[in-house]
Amino acid sequence: MLIYKKKANAYIPAFIGNDIEFNRYLKCLSETEHKDLVGSEWMLTASGVDELSNKMNLPILSTIGDSLKLHPYEYQKEAVSEALSVNGGCLFSLPCGSGKTPLGICLFDELRKSNKIHKKGLIIVKATIKLQWSGEIEKFSNYKASVVESYASCNVSRNTKVRALKRQQEKLIKEDAIMNIDKVSELQEQIDDIIAKSDAVFNKQFDADLLVLNYETLSDKAVMDKIKSCVDFIYADEIHVIKSPTAKRSKNLSELSGVKYTYGATATPIQKNPIDIYSIFRFLRPELFPKLNEFKSYYVKYNSYGLPVGSRNEKKLHDIIRPYMVIKTPEEVAQELPELYVITEHFAMNKKQDDMTAQLLDEIKQLKDQEEKIISKVGSVEQARQLESVQQIDAQIMACQTFAQELVDSEELLKVSESKMAKKYITGSTSNKLSTMLDIMDSIIEANEKVCIFSKYRKMQPILENAIKERFKDNVELAFVNGTMTKDQQYFEWHDRFTNGTANVLIMSDAAAEGLSLGTCGYLIEYEPADSYLIQTQRRGRIQRADSTHRTVYIYQLIGINSYDEIALRIVNKKEQFMKTIVKGEDLG
Repeated sequence: MLIYKKKANAYIPAFIGNDIEFNRYLKCLSETEHKDLVGSEWMLTASGVDELSNKMNLPILSTIGDSLKLHPYEYQKEAVSEALSVNGGCLFSLPCGSGKTPLGICLFDELRKSNKIHKKGLIIVKATIKLQWSGEIEKFSNYKASVVESYASCNVSRNTKVRALKRQQEKLIKEDAIMNIDKVSELQEQIDDIIAKSDAVFNKQFDADLLVLNYETLSDKAVMDKIKSCVDFIYADEIHVIKSPTAKRSKNLSELSGVKYTYGATATPIQKNPIDIYSIFRFLRPELFPKLNEFKSYYVKYNSYGLPVGSRNEKKLHDIIRPYMVIKTPEEVAQELPELYVITEHFAMNKKQDDMTAQLLDEIKQLKDQEEKIISKVGSVEQARQLESVQQIDAQIMACQTFAQELVDSEELLKVSESKMAKKYITGSTSNKLSTMLDIMDSIIEANEKVCIFSKYRKMQPILENAIKERFKDNVELAFVNGTMTKDQQYFEWHDRFTNGTANVLIMSDAAAEGLSLGTCGYLIEYEPADSYLIQTQRRGRIQRADSTHRTVYIYQLIGINSYDEIALRIVNKKEQFMKTIVKGEDLG
């Protein structure tokens, strides 16, 4: 990235980038004619600025995004400029809420302006935010956006109509092919017309500058064929969703690694272990790690049972991927983001719930001991995982973990559980967590502020709704988002009713933890710890955003003392360490 500081009638050049690009910068600067050395600083004339920028083939930072309707922030300009200095694909690692949407639009715009791309751009997102992305493109730029659906989704009744007509054809041919030849031909014309119209509906989606689709749509062959022929720019938002190398969405995206310019964006590149990095760079820079087995053996740490438990050779991995990453820390974007305060509210469960939690944790330990003995006898984790006995133990462990979490959340969850086992853990106690949450909400509602509540259990939503309505009566209007809703329903609830409407309480499941902007909301309550560091980061990123109307936003984390909350929180904190070492290169010595 080239930066020019004006001093009198001259400009002082500076460069930010990797070592290879910095050496090229020094060479280009030495060849620039319109310059002068004043003391220890090079000074350029306006012509020298143009000359050096052209030699480096980089835009001047101040001109980045100048053709957009809404101009990007300085840190977004810097991120775009850094990405343009990389030849080919790279990964953006930016905090949630820092504006990865305008960044992607701006990046496409700069590549178009510099004539590096001439085809369409593709934006790949989670299904819940396709409409949001399309609207943002038209809000920030003059580019035309189109949401792309699969061929079948565009033509829901096509196959039914064609099959019905073909059956009529077959019947006529069977009766008398010669006598019915005209009718058969007429039916064929109808079939051809339906197919032609269906093709036209499908193809019309691609009549835009930027195409927006979700990861699952890449499974459609017709869509993939069109993309490969008409796209030379891809921006994969929330790219961490392709973390598994064997997952279909990961394989599909890797098929597009040959596109001229490929970019990915996420706040959390690593969720579980370094294999997540492999999947991302298989798309962005497939030449870095050609073979998965070699990657695993060198960078992933396994326990005696062959299960991944951590990372190794972190510095080597960091050094390989760092030249192809654009990293902006919360501190670097802090000027545009509201200040975030995380408040952990501890509360005590009653004696019965304490005892029941201890019993559940003991049962989990016994089950894990049984599993380890079986694995030890078999000698291979993969083989042991195929055994029905091990699969049953895994299911029991997961069930007990769920019961332990539900016990501290609200015993109402145990009562409505479909599992008969759940009923034996009911103690008849009220939820101190629910009472703690309502007490926190008292001052928020009184101050006429909006609050979002996250719970990973959809069945917790009606429990929360009843408790909130009972406490606050007519002072609250509730909105809901969960995975059972259609994308349009979710959009209406969070965008129309809560963000821009009169609803002041939004209850969400983790199905909506990513992508949605809650800029008018200053308070978020995590009813239980997230299942991963990724989800925790995404949850909090809903309100700590560059477009927030608040200077300070607050996160309340509800943690029961000696409950499963504490175990879940330790798991989240452990995963955060990957971000510090492999991605950011901290604590590597």
